[in-house]
Amino acid sequence: MINGNLVGFVMVIVSAVAVALPGYLFRLPDAVTMVGVGVVLIAADIGLRLTRRGSEKWLMGQQTGGYLIFIPVWTFGIAMIVLNLVNALIIKK
Repeated sequence: MINGNLVGFVMVIVSAVAVALPGYLFRLPDAVTMVGVGVVLIAADIGLRLTRRGSEKWLMGQQTGGYLIFIPVWTFGIAMIVLNLVNALIIKK
């Protein structure tokens, strides 16, 4: 069973569609497209969490934003950005 919430799942799907479709249409490199998905994930999740800033554990709480497998969605966004920057800038193919 995959743990998470519907908000986190929707954030991942919407950010992927919102960035991948223009990336495909404009033929952007994969790394650029995936960094864009990471930025949208971070912005969506942090934006939602900032609206609940007064509550306890607003940045890391499971009830204040999206999460997947007990990890906040914004951390997936950071990981996506870092991995794709490393892939594009450091690893030469």
